[in-house]
Amino acid sequence: MAFKDEFVDIGGGSWVGKEEKQELIDSATEFSISAVIYDPTNKYGPRYVVKFELDGEERSLGFGAESVESRDRMLASLATYLDEHEDETVPVVMSQVGRSVVLTLV
Repeated sequence: MAFKDEFVDIGGGSWVGKEEKQELIDSATEFSISAVIYDPTNKYGPRYVVKFELDGEERSLGFGAESVESRDRMLASLATYLDEHEDETVPVVMSQVGRSVVLTLV
C-alpha cells in the first residue's frame, strides 16, 4: 500500500470552538461520529480528532488524550470500529462531568 492510501488528513471541515462546544454540551445535541483520528504529535500534546456532520457541514472536534481515561478508551475503540465499518456513523452526545467532557453513546 502506498503512503497516499494510508495518509489521514486531520484538517478539513470546520473546527468546533470553545463556545460552540459548550453549546453542544448544554443542549445535549446529538451528532454522529464518522471518523476518529489519533494525533500523537500535536504541538499541544496527544489528542483525538473526531469528525462528524452537523447541519450538513463536516466538523472537527479535538479532545486531549491521556486526560480522561474512559473517553480515551472509547475513542480508541471507536476509531478501530469506524476503520472497519467505513459506511457507518456512531451517534453520541457530549456532557460535562466536573471539568471533563465525556461522550455518551446514544
